[in-house]
Amino acid sequence: MPGRVWQRAAAIRAAAPVSGAGRELVLRHPDAPEVVIAEAALGALVWTDRPAEALPVLLRYADGDRARVALYAAGRAARHAAPSRLPGMLGEVMTGRAKTPAGRKPPGCWPATDPRR
Repeated sequence: MPGRVWQRAAAIRAAAPVSGAGRELVLRHPDAPEVVIAEAALGALVWTDRPAEALPVLLRYADGDRARVALYAAGRAARHAAPSRLPGMLGEVMTGRAKTPAGRKPPGCWPATDPRR
């Protein structure tokens, strides 16, 4: 049932901000076979109680089918990470080792680093 998938995705997004348990629930779904569920989980990682810890998880998806969602969320997660940790975490994306077109976008194109925001 297609509607059920959307309900599950909405539940994942809604659970993300719940301290502790929300993050655990979201982390169970980034590799879900349903695209809607996997993308909801990746996007929701930033809204957990530990958004900076989402960055390495999201960057693992920078060279796959979920790069579009993962890198957009990674831009948001980068806002919460210590600046001294960013070069090490963003190394592969910044040097172009990520294989998808979205993965080759320079971090300046990410929403979190846009000076207008």
